[in-house]
Amino acid sequence: MRKKLIVPVLICLVTLVIYAAGRSEGKVEVERDGAGEIVVTLSEPDRTPLIEGDALRKTHKHHEAIVSYQNVLDRDGVDTEVRAEAQYNIGLSYTWLGEYNEAEAVFEKMLDTYKDNPNAVGYAEYYLAWLEIQKEKYHGAIKRLQRSLDTKTITDRELSARTQFMIGRIYFNFLHNNEKANKAFVKVLSQYPETKIANHAYLDYFRNK
Repeated sequence: MRKKLIVPVLICLVTLVIYAAGRSEGKVEVERDGAGEIVVTLSEPDRTPLIEGDALRKTHKHHEAIVSYQNVLDRDGVDTEVRAEAQYNIGLSYTWLGEYNEAEAVFEKMLDTYKDNPNAVGYAEYYLAWLEIQKEKYHGAIKRLQRSLDTKTITDRELSARTQFMIGRIYFNFLHNNEKANKAFVKVLSQYPETKIANHAYLDYFRNK
C-alpha cells in the first residue's frame, strides 16, 4: 500500500522548481526511480555551512547528510535562514530514508522555530501534508494546505501555486472528486498563471477551454 501511495504524489514533485522569497533559486536536485524531492533555498546569506550536507544528499548519503546539517544547527552564529534550510533538509533526508515519523517531527518543529518566516513555514506545511497523504489522511492534508494558503503570508508565488496544485491532485488521485479537483486546478491557472506549475500537463484541459 505504501508504494501505491507514494509514487503518484512524488511524480508531481519531479519537475518542481521553487523560488524562495523571490530571492535565491531552489530546484529539484535528486531524481530516483521517477521520484523527486523539493529542494529549496531559504537562505540569502552565505550558504557555505550547507555545502557538505548538500553534496552528501545529492549522492544519497542521507544519514551522513543529516549529521552534517545537524552540525550546522549546533553551531553558534549561523544565520537564521541558513539554519532553517539545514533543518528543512534534515526533514527531506529522513523522507528519503522512509523514516516518516522523524521527518514529521522535524517539519513540525519548523512551524514554531521559524514562525516568523512564512515561506519556511509554508514549505514545512507542504511536506507535512505530503506525509499525511502517505497515511491516507487526505482530508487532513487538504485542510492543512488550504490553511497555509489562507494565511496569505507566503511571498513565494511558486510555493503557493504548488500548494493549490497539490489540493487538486489529492482530490483527483485519491478522493476521485473531479469537480473539486477541477476547481483547484482552475485556481492555479487563474491566480498563478506565471508560475512553472501552471504549465503542468494536468492543466492543459483547462488552459485550452
